[in-house]
Amino acid sequence: MKVTALDTVVVNAHLRNWVFVKVTTDEGVTGWGEASLEWKTQGVVGAIRDLADIVVGEDPFRIEHLWQAMFRQQFWKGGVVTMSAISGIDQALHDVKAKALGVPLYELIGGRVRDRVRLYDHLGGGDSTAVYDDASEASFAARARERASPTGSPRSRSSPSR
Repeated sequence: MKVTALDTVVVNAHLRNWVFVKVTTDEGVTGWGEASLEWKTQGVVGAIRDLADIVVGEDPFRIEHLWQAMFRQQFWKGGVVTMSAISGIDQALHDVKAKALGVPLYELIGGRVRDRVRLYDHLGGGDSTAVYDDASEASFAARARERASPTGSPRSRSSPSR
């Protein structure tokens, strides 16, 4: 199996952009990673394009080798933009490998740890206007109390591990 393409998809999430990395292989397996970095969207996308020269044509199962190549084969070491790009590519390569092997990704990185996972519900419940367009602290606090569970603690969602 060889990597044939490294693409980016930028999603406008209002106050920020999300940068997703798609790794495609010659066997039709695709993997996805996330490389978002607020206010550095074009820098991360450009870094991913630059790193494609190192990754395309290579075996996607050699994840550590490719990480080292992306990190070390540059004359000037990268900063947060380059590391965000490498991180997204690394995630996508792990996704390719897990899909190709037919196992959940967590099996490749040590196995399942928990039966349930408590999740954080972002401030504003995913509605950025609730945080950034609110005129008063009191109305924001009232909405936060409405979203709290009957015990007064923040609601959490949990999902069984599979």
